[in-house]
Amino acid sequence: MIPGNINLSVLASGGGGPPPPPPGQSYSNYEGSGSRRAPVLATTTATSAAGDVTYLLDGTGGNTWQWNNGQSGLTVTFDLEASTEDTTHRVIDEATWLQSTTDVHGTWQWAGSNDNVTYTNIGSTFTLGGSTSQVLTTLHGNATAYRYYQLQQTGGTTSGTPFLQSLTFRIDAALTLGYFGTYGVGNRTSAITVTSTAVASGSPSQLLDGSFGQSYYWVGGQTGLVVHFDFGTGVIVNEAFWYQSAAIAEGTWQWQGSNDDSTWTNIGSTFTLGGAVMQRHTQLNGNTTSYRYYRMEQTGGTTSNASFLLEIEFSTG
Repeated sequence: MIPGNINLSVLASGGGGPPPPPPGQSYSNYEGSGSRRAPVLATTTATSAAGDVTYLLDGTGGNTWQWNNGQSGLTVTFDLEASTEDTTHRVIDEATWLQSTTDVHGTWQWAGSNDNVTYTNIGSTFTLGGSTSQVLTTLHGNATAYRYYQLQQTGGTTSGTPFLQSLTFRIDAALTLGYFGTYGVGNRTSAITVTSTAVASGSPSQLLDGSFGQSYYWVGGQTGLVVHFDFGTGVIVNEAFWYQSAAIAEGTWQWQGSNDDSTWTNIGSTFTLGGAVMQRHTQLNGNTTSYRYYRMEQTGGTTSNASFLLEIEFSTG
């Protein structure tokens, strides 16, 4: 059985616009662009026709998310401190919205908050859409650091025609490594060596190449497997995100660490691997020990062949 596909298209990225950003503000800063579904939690009140809102942050600019036509009064919320290693409020003073057609979605308002309850408007209202690449300049002048940023629909209705491809932020510099350290996101095949005891189609290196490509999946019904990561040096891994193409469980697993690749220490509790297309591995949150080797050991259940295994991302501290 070949797993079902999801559509991830070509790489696209947002750009800046006038006026020049204040010192330290950049789209290339942590959480500004690229793959950010792990450190930033995106949620929405919109009903989706395809995909989900987190694809705005996956760094591919792919034709994956659409919302239903004719919706009003929507919100799209971004929590910049969803990951445990990031506890610093951030200043966003511009954003860039990419979509596949020039349809419009009504009028919208940016707002910021530190409690996700009371929001302060940032700039004036604007029409969302009308271009395939739209620089959202109403954020210009924002100098307040917030944890939550929200797009609020104040009038009109959505169009269900375009794919909503990407939202990038011109954001201040962060002091944390998190998912944007050497081992976090993107192509890390030269930094981390991954091996697996699983019988599979494709290579486990797919999990580290940053492409979210659909070529690697395990043969179904396997037990007692190990997925092994060699970081080449001691690293504190304190969280991970696992991505797959379908919400299929792959049995029960345990994270472990080692510095000699022989004696292994359990990290956190056992967990069900999979069961969601994007899974946060909080079992690693309490780890403060630097290990060269990390592995996931399958302690129960069996694998499925009904889902591509797309990517794993690491938060380091």
